[in-house]
Amino acid sequence: MSQWWVHILTAVALAWALQGMVSAYSVRRMVRRVVQPRREDYARYRPFAHVVLPVKGLDTDLRACVDSLCEQDYPGYRLVFVVESEDDPAYKVLVEQTSRDTGHEVRVVVAGQSPGDTGQKVHNMLTALKETGLVEGDGYEDDVVVFADADAVPGRSWLASIVGPLTDDKTGCTTGYRWMVPPPERPTVASHLLSVMNSSVVSFLWRKRLIRAWGGAMALRCQTLRKGGLVGYWTGAISDDFQLSRMCRSLGLRVYFVPECLVPATVDVTFKSLWAFARRQYLITRVHAPVIYFAALAALALYVVGFTVSWGVVIAWAAGCFTHTLAGVCATGAVVLHVLFDQYRATHRARLVRASLGAEVEKSLHATLRYDRWATPVWMTLHGLIVLGALFGSTIAWRSIRYRLRGPQRVERL
Repeated sequence: MSQWWVHILTAVALAWALQGMVSAYSVRRMVRRVVQPRREDYARYRPFAHVVLPVKGLDTDLRACVDSLCEQDYPGYRLVFVVESEDDPAYKVLVEQTSRDTGHEVRVVVAGQSPGDTGQKVHNMLTALKETGLVEGDGYEDDVVVFADADAVPGRSWLASIVGPLTDDKTGCTTGYRWMVPPPERPTVASHLLSVMNSSVVSFLWRKRLIRAWGGAMALRCQTLRKGGLVGYWTGAISDDFQLSRMCRSLGLRVYFVPECLVPATVDVTFKSLWAFARRQYLITRVHAPVIYFAALAALALYVVGFTVSWGVVIAWAAGCFTHTLAGVCATGAVVLHVLFDQYRATHRARLVRASLGAEVEKSLHATLRYDRWATPVWMTLHGLIVLGALFGSTIAWRSIRYRLRGPQRVERL
């Protein structure tokens, strides 16, 4: 074998070992981010809040989500539920909430079908903003608007947590994220793998430059919404969160991740639905944030290639088919180090769950965390294939609607 190829194989093995260290370090840093003390001024900032919840269909956690939003430990807010049509099965559930004495104003808005160049969810949210007077109406300058999703159940302090950091003038919007939790009864292997892949994304939320808003938990001041022209960013778009992040960057403001708004979300998928969901997420990322997309693709490709090369060299060296001692030693060291880093990472991932979601959720994720600890090559390879799959094509299916994405604001409803 050419000496150059030996050097390349050695470099790949060492890069793979370094990647394992970085991954483990990121999880540890995320734990530190979650447990660090909060600023006292965040607890004092309590402006009136307008909470918008776009809904389509009966999600598993819809009723629990709505009940939780109606019972937030927050002094003054109103709820605006949005559906496409009164024929939506969620409409009846939402109307029932308007008849309850919650102590807060609750309103249901029917948005109608979106235009052919805008995603249905974004259209629903735009309709809610316009009909409640948050876009052009007088007043509300000191208020905040909060967006949530129906597939996660927030705690009672969720609204206070996501609003508090908006007191900082450097913050354009605040955001949370979801931790996917397989159902307790007969969870599928696909659900475990999707949960682990999702948790690998969560572990990088301590990096400020990588933080983007997540549509399931976003908050911003009404004056920021108007100053930045959010309606313009959402018109013709399919992604509410990437476009909101783009608006904040244009204003020179940050997107601030709130650890208390990391919420559990039930996930029950087959391999087919896992592929469709994850590919859709990465295709949207490729269109809106190509740098992040290709960085993820490169990182996953490095893992798959590094794993294959390192184990291949170790096996060939042990069998006497590979005679380059230095490369064999380096590859063996990379394998050993990666196994150790995987254990370190998995241990701190469990700590992260316990610190952010509590002991009960950690217990429910016990089986999932075993996949994280012992099946890293499996879920990393699957993750890489999904990201690679998002490199091709431009169509997605979202809530039974197919779209073609030609650009951040060039969407075609099919």
